[in-house]
Amino acid sequence: MDATPIPRGRRGRRRRSTDAQELAIVAMAAQGVKAKAIAAQLGLKDRAVRHVIERARIAQAAKTDGIINTSALSMTAQQKLAAAIRQRVRELELSFEPRVQAEVTKRNKAAFPRLQEQQNKAQETERAYRQFMEKQKKLGTVTEWNNLMLCLHPDTRRSASDERFDAALAWVMSRKFAITGER
Repeated sequence: MDATPIPRGRRGRRRRSTDAQELAIVAMAAQGVKAKAIAAQLGLKDRAVRHVIERARIAQAAKTDGIINTSALSMTAQQKLAAAIRQRVRELELSFEPRVQAEVTKRNKAAFPRLQEQQNKAQETERAYRQFMEKQKKLGTVTEWNNLMLCLHPDTRRSASDERFDAALAWVMSRKFAITGER
């Protein structure tokens, strides 16, 4: 057993033995001395000595718990362990960024309450704009627009036929009110 002091009980209350006594109890127990003999030698109760020894055993087990000597494993077990470790590392890496983003968002909301209000207002404005744009009546089709551009563009104006010019003119005249606001 390790000769480290045993942690205190809940809320820092003192136990019946002191740190020095606990170190002595742990050292003597490591040498194989029985709890009853330790209690008699240090002037403590048997129960207190057994508790100190048990806490030291638990603390020691916690230190070595989970430590795996991979060289003692077979090659297939080592490969499986390595694959499991890689898989867990990938899971942790994938979950890291969302957790950081969530924490940043939480802290920003706490630190900058007006920022959330401004973001909500901007989202509402964008939503209203999108609704407005969806409700707007289209003036024509893409084909009609392309025909108008063909007739108006200086490079292609000469190659447009009379029918195309007539179609473009009819399209513009039928939308006079939508374009100018007058009949």
